[in-house]
Amino acid sequence: MMAGEALILKVDVSDAVDVIYNSTGTPGPSSGQICTVDGPSLQCKPEYTQRSSLTSGLELRRMTPSDSGVYIIMDSRNKEVIHIYTVTVRDVQQSSIWKDGYQKGNEDGYSNGLGIGAGVFGIIALALGVILGMFGGPRVRPLMGTCVQRIRREDSSDRRRGDPSGGLQDEDVESGVALARPP
Repeated sequence: MMAGEALILKVDVSDAVDVIYNSTGTPGPSSGQICTVDGPSLQCKPEYTQRSSLTSGLELRRMTPSDSGVYIIMDSRNKEVIHIYTVTVRDVQQSSIWKDGYQKGNEDGYSNGLGIGAGVFGIIALALGVILGMFGGPRVRPLMGTCVQRIRREDSSDRRRGDPSGGLQDEDVESGVALARPP
């Protein structure tokens, strides 16, 4: 099982049972009784209380590699073993699937391919912009000029109407561009 998954231990008896954990060498919680299940009642050690619940069995959530070990379901009264579960919890980075996939990606050059692909996309976008600017620009400029002239004709604040000088003072003109409106 992978780290972060939930472990469900079958507790399919009506009598009270103890859940005993024996570590398999990974540093973690000490071995011994971790929970008692008596019908719908569940009592666990404090370190297991927050991540345990009684569903179709005893559910231990958010398993970690330190939870690897042997889990024994034992009848509390008769001290008979009902189930034995040997559990190995692997960290995601330690799993062979993750390692094999990660190594294959690096060996096949996926990380390099992603960088090269992004670079090629940028160059294509730049070239497309230049081409559109060269061929599309001359066609768009006359349209822009027509729009500006139409706006100027429709603008009621055009100060040149009825004024032979065009409403401009000498100090208002620099290279033929009006700098300010007269009062």
